[in-house]
Amino acid sequence: MDKIKEKFRILFISINNVWRYGNIGMDQLLGYLRNKGFNIDIQYYSNKTKLEEIMDSISMEYDLYAFSVNSSNYNKCCNIAKEIKNKKDDAIIDFGGGYPTRYYREIVSENKFIDYIVLGDGEKPTEYLLESLIKNKFFQCNLEIKHDSIVTPFDLDNKKDYFNTNITWTPAYDYYIRDSYNRNSRKVHCIQTKNNVCTGNCSFCNERHGKIVYKNIDDIVEQIEYVSKKFGVKKIFFTDDNILDPNTEIAKRRLFELCEKLKSKNLNLAYQCYMKANSIDDTPLDHRLLNIMREVGFVEVFIGIESGNQSDLDLYNKYTTVRDNYKIIDLLKKYNIFPILGFISFNPYSSKKSIKENFEFLCNVECTYLFNYLYSFVVINKYTDLYNKASKEGLLIDDEKQYLDVKYKYKNKEVEEVLEYVRNKMIPKLNKLDYELDWVTYSMLEHEIWYKDINRYSDKLAELKKRDIEVIKKYLSILFIEFDLEKFKKVEDKFWEYFINEESILKEIYDYYISLHNNEYCTNI
Repeated sequence: MDKIKEKFRILFISINNVWRYGNIGMDQLLGYLRNKGFNIDIQYYSNKTKLEEIMDSISMEYDLYAFSVNSSNYNKCCNIAKEIKNKKDDAIIDFGGGYPTRYYREIVSENKFIDYIVLGDGEKPTEYLLESLIKNKFFQCNLEIKHDSIVTPFDLDNKKDYFNTNITWTPAYDYYIRDSYNRNSRKVHCIQTKNNVCTGNCSFCNERHGKIVYKNIDDIVEQIEYVSKKFGVKKIFFTDDNILDPNTEIAKRRLFELCEKLKSKNLNLAYQCYMKANSIDDTPLDHRLLNIMREVGFVEVFIGIESGNQSDLDLYNKYTTVRDNYKIIDLLKKYNIFPILGFISFNPYSSKKSIKENFEFLCNVECTYLFNYLYSFVVINKYTDLYNKASKEGLLIDDEKQYLDVKYKYKNKEVEEVLEYVRNKMIPKLNKLDYELDWVTYSMLEHEIWYKDINRYSDKLAELKKRDIEVIKKYLSILFIEFDLEKFKKVEDKFWEYFINEESILKEIYDYYISLHNNEYCTNI
């Protein structure tokens, strides 16, 4: 059977938005299936790469083409798959990932060229699919491919996500093997400490829920040490929805053990993770945990704060309080861990009061990330509690066929003029800014771990942060405290001029840090 497997050629196609990040799901699936003897190649592309360029590099000699699909690369994946089918009508197209898992009915109805969609964790269902296809092609078995977690255009009913109960396998490392040491040193290796489930219940989210299955800590450490020493990777991103799920003492002691073992390796790496706002409290255990996290190299933690007012937190089913939000930010700052805030300033139920409280919260915690002030409109997708609520109350503008990023109106008309101006006029200007103070700041924290004898910019960045906050308060308060749009329009150019001018300073600092990867100014530790 193994020799027959080699004759069935498979191409995995990964479309990423940011080149520094690999594809954790597809790389893990690739490692598992290769270990089972399947003949699989993989190609990595940027979502910005033109379709013609991608198609020129894809061979039509493969039997099956598999795509890792998400909401941002969905259209590109569909266009590539359609072109493959046009060139080779017997090519088999397979979609997988969180996005098609949630919206497989809509995707199948929109695209007649898709043969299979794998739901949930792909290892076992894809193994079954490939073995069935191989038997049908080479042994004329004529097997009916029917699986609870595999969708076809003719088999859509009674489907469910597949959940891995065993996650001991290691990923494939093609993304690093094909690249240079210097470029790999700028990449971020993504890894999870458990299976891909979330214990939250956010009303705007449709992440998968299920029983937590933890990875072996020694296996996690071994993988991190391997990519660090073999490929020169310097940053590790734990992509669990919450590295402390389900916020128990056991979970915290487990992370403490992981940090102890990483610390003993002396790898000089930077780490990032996700947490919930109520994951950390002001307790002796949590203080010890934060201390060792910073010692081992955790420089930033993404927190799903979402709001600075209680009414929005309740709307989002966060089961947290504004006090929780302040507390975790203060605790992280105490240990010099940079808090990256997941924040939603606006939603269909926004009022002047809620917007004002959100703005004041961001100012109080000295947030200088403009996207949290301006780009933070809640995204409403089908099959979420917030979608159902807004639909029931007649606040959705799009028809029922629209299932992603559904347009909505505002229940409180008093905020509509300001929010529509922010969405339609200010966000396009915001998107033109190439450099941002927050990510330059935590880039500084990372590089100070990796390199010695380098320029120090902490005072300069702290000075910029202080000035940024003053500018944000001065100008954006006109919008979000006074709600005086005409007054803001008269001074808006000065607001944007400040941040445009700041870009040259941030670029100079960031370019310096990037140059370190070429060993121009320092010696690697």
